[in-house]
Order: sequence, then structure tokens, then C-alpha cells
Amino acid sequence: MSESPQASTGRGASPEMSGSHAKLRTKAGKKTGKGKGKGKGAKVRQRSGELMRHPLALPVIALLAGLLIARILLGAIPLRGALELDLPIWLAELLSESGDQRLIIARPHALWLMPTAVAPFLMVMATRTLVDVRAFQVVIQVLLRLLVLMAIALALSQPSLQSPIRGKTVVFVVDVSESIDDQQLAGAQKLVREALELAAQEEAAGIEREDRTRVRLVTYAGRALVHDLSELEDENQLGDLTIDRDPDNALASDHASALRLAEALLDPDTEGRVVLLTDATGDLAEREGLGQAIFDL
Repeated sequence: MSESPQASTGRGASPEMSGSHAKLRTKAGKKTGKGKGKGKGAKVRQRSGELMRHPLALPVIALLAGLLIARILLGAIPLRGALELDLPIWLAELLSESGDQRLIIARPHALWLMPTAVAPFLMVMATRTLVDVRAFQVVIQVLLRLLVLMAIALALSQPSLQSPIRGKTVVFVVDVSESIDDQQLAGAQKLVREALELAAQEEAAGIEREDRTRVRLVTYAGRALVHDLSELEDENQLGDLTIDRDPDNALASDHASALRLAEALLDPDTEGRVVLLTDATGDLAEREGLGQAIFDL
């Protein structure tokens, strides 16, 4: 018996049908994968939108932006040393019993870095909190916040009052090593005598003791020595001043130790001056020590 055409046709079409079903399943799977990807992206965007709608999102972004701007400015603008200002007399008398007029600001960059970093945050918070208030209340609130901000910036700048400088302190640092000849040593001795004469003339002129010039003397070779000049304050005794060598240490010149000792003799309440008299000779270490000591001074 032969098979019917319908049956044979059905058997022959089954591979094609199974292939079409496989293609349909594959396309459906692809569509399902794309749908999952789109769903994940939608969830991320939805979560990002929720974060941006958070009440603290915009203030935090503004604060970070202000800190970033301040950091860029700090890198672009070089930092300078302390800032010195002279206060009005009435303000100086109000702040200090002694009437110190000189205001020293140790970190002046804090005066502009702090407002720059916090200003965007304050502006955003003002738009959030000062919505349903009157115009004059907005102005008052903004001014109060600015005053608080400037007070914090001023505190961070480390301001201090400096007592008025009265008088001078002059320290002569004389090299008495073997490389200094007798003529050079005599010239240094003459300079010290002239300074003592001028100081004695100030006393004779009736200048107050706090406003006079103090003269100090340091001699050095391998080591540094401080000389007591208090007995030579009278003009008649100035001829007794002699600057002698140190024979036991004459082969070296410790410039750095001598300058550090001279710095210690300076009165901080007076205008300080250090007069170095040397030929600047010596080995490499001594010359490097001299340069570093002058830089630190």
C-alpha cells in the first residue's frame, strides 16, 4: 500500500516548520533580552532622578562645586606671607589696652578661600529656605549669613595685634678667623665704635630708653662668642673696645652658628639689624652654611 499524499506532505514539511519555530523562538529571546536591557536602563535613570530630587542633592553639589573652585584658585594664585595692616586709633584702643595698631594676618588667603568655597552652598540654601518671606527679611538673613561666614574666615586667617616697635637692636657679627687680615679687623672695630658712639649720643639727647639703639657684638672663627658691651656705654670708654682673634679656633669660620647666635640676641620688640663683617671664605660646607643661615635669618 502506498502512503497518502497528505501524510507524505506532512512528513516533508515538518523540518521546515521546526526551523521556523526555532527562528521565532530566537527572535523572541532577542526581544526579551532587549526588553531586559531597556528595563535596567530605565531603573538607573529613575534612581538617578530620585537622587537628584532629594532635598540635599543640590546643596551638596553646590558645596562640592565651591570647594573645587577654591582648590583651583588656590593652585593658580600663589600664597603670600603675612599681611600687615595699621588699625585706626579708636579701633586699636578698643581692641588693645596698650593701643597696638599693627594687625598681623598670618593666613590672608583664608579671607577669600573660605567665602569662595561656601558661597554657592549659601546661595542654594537661600533659594530653598527664603521663599515665603518678605524682601527686607531676605536681605537681613543674607547679611547675617555673610557676617557669620566672614567671622569664620577671619578666625581661620589667624589675626593678631603686634606691639609697636620701639628702638633698634644692631648686632655686629665679626669674623676673626685667620683669613681676616689686621686691616680688615681694624675696620670692623671702627664700625662697632661708631655705632656705640651714636647710641651714646641718643642717651645724651634725652631719648627714652625704649627708643634707643642697642648695640651687640658677636665674634667668631671656629666658634662664636658674645661680648658684653654694657661697660662701654660711656663715650669716654669707647676707646677700650678691642676685637681680638681666637687663636685656638682661627683656622675655621662657623658662619652659621654666629648668625644663629646673633638672631638670638635680637630684641623682638625692637627693629632688628644684623651686620655681618666677613670675607665669606672657607670650605664648601662653611659657605653653604652661611647661605642657609642668611636665608633663614
